[in-house]
Amino acid sequence: MVKKIILMLVIFSLIIFSGCEDKNKIEDEDEIKDSKIAQLESQIEQLNTKITELEGEINELNKQIEYKDDFVEIMTEYISDGDLLTLARMEWTYNIQVDEEDINVDGIVELDMPTFSLKVEEVQNQYKALPTQIRNLGKISGSLFSNHIQFLDAKPSETSGIDEANISSATYVFKDLSPGTEVSLEISRELQDRLGLETNILKIIYLVDEEIQTLEDDGEMNDQESEE
Repeated sequence: MVKKIILMLVIFSLIIFSGCEDKNKIEDEDEIKDSKIAQLESQIEQLNTKITELEGEINELNKQIEYKDDFVEIMTEYISDGDLLTLARMEWTYNIQVDEEDINVDGIVELDMPTFSLKVEEVQNQYKALPTQIRNLGKISGSLFSNHIQFLDAKPSETSGIDEANISSATYVFKDLSPGTEVSLEISRELQDRLGLETNILKIIYLVDEEIQTLEDDGEMNDQESEE
């Protein structure tokens, strides 16, 4: 009988102790939740403060931009047409590259590979300082790719292009050329001037190693004869 009473007391004690543990656990979880909520509320308040500060900075920048635009527009009234055109041309850049290398000023490129790519590119300065009407005066006339480039003999095997906000380009790929093949193209005088080239006839020549060495030797001989 005594054993039964003791056993019942032990069981009763365990039940009470377990209940206390559950209660303490719930209270701890509530405290953790309250702490996290307080942290999140603090972070939200900080973010709202930062947003307000950024909005003020944006408004100030917009005022500066508006002032700059008005100032530039007034200044253009006191600049000659020639100077305006010079400034407008500075807003546009034109490039022609063969296998990502600029073409020499003499317009001649010698290659030792039967496949190459020719890239023609028009780049507009992403930071626009001049009014649109004046800035567009600096752009090359007509279409760069239709009006200013003409292939005289060999035609490209592939053509691709991009037309983005500030960049327009066309890439012409020539494949499996025979040794000695010369790819010639004529560019307009206007494009020649923008590229700073000495000629408007560009020549890309595929030479094997022996031909390149012969040309180099001939050049050295000519230099020696000139010195004599």
